[in-house]
Amino acid sequence: MDSIQKTLDDAEKKLIQAQKHAEREAKFAEEANERFSRNLEAFEKYFPDIAEVVKDFQPREDFCLHVTESGHGNFYLEGQKYPIYGDNPWEQTKEQVKKNVEKPYTSSTAYGVPGGVDEDEILHIRYMQKINEKLFKFKQNKDEPIKQLPSFFPSCMIFGLGLGYHVPILLEDHEFDYIYICEPDLELFFASM
Repeated sequence: MDSIQKTLDDAEKKLIQAQKHAEREAKFAEEANERFSRNLEAFEKYFPDIAEVVKDFQPREDFCLHVTESGHGNFYLEGQKYPIYGDNPWEQTKEQVKKNVEKPYTSSTAYGVPGGVDEDEILHIRYMQKINEKLFKFKQNKDEPIKQLPSFFPSCMIFGLGLGYHVPILLEDHEFDYIYICEPDLELFFASM
């Protein structure tokens, strides 16, 4: 009799877990579909070319956002055995953002060659040369690199979008004049929307 009761208890636990998971998936689907629609509207208004690419995109047959126990989406890149996040994508991403905000990576880029051609006929070469001269002067100041990301910083470049969890987390405490997001994987960009 004890083994029958144990089997029944185990079955009941599995049924409850399945019901909770179905509820999480339903809630996630509703929120994700609404978010996708709002994002597509924003792209249609501000970046219509991107909106067209998104509309024309055909996801692979096994494309799926998996809902974790925390209620967040997770995603398997094509051909990968492991998802891009762990069991709680939101908490994992908060930790990553915290780490990178506390010890940010900054860089500068040199465009052209110092003392390059001033009278170049190609307009963008002349302006890139001017940018390079400004950056060269800036480097001569030997300013101390930032130790922690301040609440305001002029520009932010994000390489890799994942499912986008880090963007709102970053914007909770930081403001930028310009944000550049570089995500070359169209499927991942689509999933992030």
